[in-house]
Amino acid sequence: MREAYVPKKIDYYEVLGVERTASVQVITKAYYKLARELHPDKNPNNPWAEARFKQVSEAYQVLSDPEKRDAYDRYGNEGLDPNFMNPEELFRMLFGGGKFDNVFGEVSVGQMLGGLMRQEEGLTPEQKKERDDKMSAEMEEAQKKRREHLIKHLLIRIEPYVQGESEANFTKQIAEEARDLLDAPGGQELLRTVAYVYKQEALQHSTTMFGLVSFAHKVAEKGHTFKEAVGAVSAMVKAQTMAAKMEKAGASENDIAAAIAQEGLRVILKLGKLEIEGMLRNVCEYVMKEDSALKDKNIRKKRVKAIKLVGELYETAAKESDNPIGDLTSILFGPGGPGTPGGSSSSSSSSSSSSSNIKDTNSKTKDSGASDKPPPRPPKPQ
Repeated sequence: MREAYVPKKIDYYEVLGVERTASVQVITKAYYKLARELHPDKNPNNPWAEARFKQVSEAYQVLSDPEKRDAYDRYGNEGLDPNFMNPEELFRMLFGGGKFDNVFGEVSVGQMLGGLMRQEEGLTPEQKKERDDKMSAEMEEAQKKRREHLIKHLLIRIEPYVQGESEANFTKQIAEEARDLLDAPGGQELLRTVAYVYKQEALQHSTTMFGLVSFAHKVAEKGHTFKEAVGAVSAMVKAQTMAAKMEKAGASENDIAAAIAQEGLRVILKLGKLEIEGMLRNVCEYVMKEDSALKDKNIRKKRVKAIKLVGELYETAAKESDNPIGDLTSILFGPGGPGTPGGSSSSSSSSSSSSSNIKDTNSKTKDSGASDKPPPRPPKPQ
């Protein structure tokens, strides 16, 4: 497996492929574009892409903040606090960068890990307990508010259909919403996740066949959740095992930390998706079962059908966008480039991994003007 390349100092403007005079709007647009292309969901088992994903997040945190950007423009990397990177921003981009805030909200895995990563070392057991209790209470309150917010917005989205809007108009509205969500980093996979839960929950709350179909889908849901949980645990065990083996082999602390960070993203993705599914099911349970308005059976029936429709439309949108920009390697290196079928496995001088080469995601021609910032994809380790 290729090792991730993470340079100590990078040109943040080059990373995002923007001019030094670029506005915040231009910087934000470039950031979201690159984050979509480099998202771990689009590039599984690609540590190089994961490292670049972290780079663009780091670059955006600097260039989107007026004070940090001014310090960077004046003094370069030396003008920045070494600990300026906010881990929660990276987690946020893993789960849609805010575009799904009204669908599943801010994933609490990111909040929890981000809070832990900011804690200072050397705390006494009593201080750690106090910290953990406070964090737990804050997260519980945040989850309660998040659930209320998501219930409100799900009801807003389906209310037109419940109140008698034609299926054609409702379908058009939801299809446009799905296209917008697809533009988010990891949007396609997140849309699939939401679609799966909406469809499953709608079928569970249907009354078909005296509840037999509903029961079957409850069983299927439990099997799916168990499978996903096993996957998350396996990823964590893999990360721990890998770190132990590297330590035993005499690897440096930096190498071990980099390897754990790569595996950590995969763990966070798996845990995050489990948490997303849990919250979506909780929200659907209220909207289709617990709400007092459901005493009117006609309202309940229409809500179930509306949520099923949303799930089906989300699923269709995700399927239609399958690999719309091609394999990341082809985007960066052109057809037949390193790592592609028929391509050379060694580094190619006809391309580079600079962000300027990712500007046009529809281009699949090799870039003859190679740049050395950041350098080409690192060679395979010996």
